[in-house]
Amino acid sequence: MGKAREFPAYKKAKVSELIPYARNSRTHSEAQVSKIASSIKEFGFLNPVITDGQKGIVAGHGRLMAAQKIGMDEVPTIDASHLTEAQRRAYVIADNRLALDAGWDDEMLKIELGDLDADGFDLSLTGFDLDEIASLTADEPTEGLTDEDAVPDAPEQPITVEGDVWLLGRHRLMCGDSTSIDAVDKLMDGRKANICFTSPPYNAGSLNVKGNARTIKKYNSFDDNQNQDEFSEFLTSNMNCMLSVSDEVFYNIGLVQNNKRTIFKMVDAFGDTFKDVIYWKKKTVAPHIQKGVINNLVEFILCFGDGNRKFINPQFGQGTYWNVIEGASASGNEYSEIHKATFPVYLPENIIINFTGRNAIVIDSFGGTGTTLIACEKTARDCRMMELDPKYCDVIIKRWQDFTGKDAIHIESGKPYQEIASVSKPT
Repeated sequence: MGKAREFPAYKKAKVSELIPYARNSRTHSEAQVSKIASSIKEFGFLNPVITDGQKGIVAGHGRLMAAQKIGMDEVPTIDASHLTEAQRRAYVIADNRLALDAGWDDEMLKIELGDLDADGFDLSLTGFDLDEIASLTADEPTEGLTDEDAVPDAPEQPITVEGDVWLLGRHRLMCGDSTSIDAVDKLMDGRKANICFTSPPYNAGSLNVKGNARTIKKYNSFDDNQNQDEFSEFLTSNMNCMLSVSDEVFYNIGLVQNNKRTIFKMVDAFGDTFKDVIYWKKKTVAPHIQKGVINNLVEFILCFGDGNRKFINPQFGQGTYWNVIEGASASGNEYSEIHKATFPVYLPENIIINFTGRNAIVIDSFGGTGTTLIACEKTARDCRMMELDPKYCDVIIKRWQDFTGKDAIHIESGKPYQEIASVSKPT
């Protein structure tokens, strides 16, 4: 109890004279330091730097970096010279580790954030990111303003450029390559998804049968017509990325001439992570245009994760979930002409509702027209979506804006999509 009763007085110290601990194991990103700096400017330097009595820092390295960032000359410190050398070294670790065991009362946090927002307070000063705030303050399912499967036309000249990240309420959309772990990490921004639901390109290519619209390529700007080795490497790279940032992966893919062997090779390659198969049975399917070819009424949803058949967070009771999802195919509605590889909202919605809880994070690495994002919006989940084609990124943004009546925000500039679009329009 002796040490617990010691209350050292605050002392001022020059920022330039304080010495960081050379063996400090805690890291501080530029983003975190910026948050601390904003907090200090708003609230003052309320949490002093702890020193060893000889200008060496025991705790408060991030706060010192923030003070340097905003040009402070002096900071308050507490002298902890009563600690032994071993105690100081241990406290450097304990000061950071003990805080990690704390949790949040999400309901109370939501109330507090809501009240602060109503008072006009800048919620970013609480330390939460904008997408985290959106998730915490808007956890009710959304009733859309438009048909959930409605898809806007793709623009001739997109607003989005590769590398852009957009905030769509509680969701994040990035224009980038989902086979690049650097791009995927940028999209996730330090978060991990509960599940990935995605539908990769099928490597369907283009038959280009004159006069038959069903034989044109499936994508606006990119044709998925790779050889077997290229397609295998493509799927493998994406699957590795998805398994690294999500607990479980649900891979929707149908069999076509150019992918059958590759898909089964991929399942074998990731055999240690394979969990199960769910089947999407479409009510109708157009007859194949080639003689002697079987019509595919069913597509796979291949499930990967920890390799166990039991799923991590099932929302269904024992024996109540069947491995067949049945419904209309996207090719049966008017919006499928915009993107020839679409699927209806009910498909990802079924997986999301049955395999994640409220406010879970769902990543879709091939965004397409944004169907998984709409399913997340409907079910109060956070979507992290990657789409390589800037035109389809604009489609996703417009689709979400039409569905919710809200504005997408360009994260780097902080500007709404509509404002950027109005400036970019040719005169």
